[in-house]
Amino acid sequence: LAYFLGSFPTSILVSRRFFGIDIRDHGSGNAGGTNTFRVVGKKAGIFVGIVDVLKGTLAVLLAREVASPDLTVMAGAAAVLGHVWPVWARFRGGKGVATAFGVVLALAPWAALVTALLFALTVKTTKYVSVASMFGFLLLPLTLFFWVQSGLGHTERALWYFSFGVGPFLVFTHRSNIRRLLSGN
Repeated sequence: LAYFLGSFPTSILVSRRFFGIDIRDHGSGNAGGTNTFRVVGKKAGIFVGIVDVLKGTLAVLLAREVASPDLTVMAGAAAVLGHVWPVWARFRGGKGVATAFGVVLALAPWAALVTALLFALTVKTTKYVSVASMFGFLLLPLTLFFWVQSGLGHTERALWYFSFGVGPFLVFTHRSNIRRLLSGN
């Protein structure tokens, strides 16, 4: 169920319904909020980003009602996988950043806040959303460590595993961005 929730192709539906295009044929070719923002505008991009965050958050919150904490984290991971490889869009989706952020937001809100601040600071410094996305999530294990050490909360073992896996996974989903950055494009 969480995978199918993550598979909801927000940017594709918005771009087709309101702009008559398939967002994957424009800009970076990515079916996510950032490409939507760049190609069709601020309002659509923000809307898509919010819905994509909610996909991760809802997957976790719904699973929390019926599952153990480990399975709750697995539901969040399934939502991210659904966003990246959506069955409804021939497995051509987004990078997974907003949905992964939604998972962290539901499981560790303070860590999500720190991740968002790292993201914003990195965008301001580098001017690259992709670099900021990867950086924020690569630092998620450290953020969670300090979150627990500060006494703000605890972290389930499965969330630790998620935190160590999501950063490298997002680097993988950004491989085309990395190639463009390295070639100067």
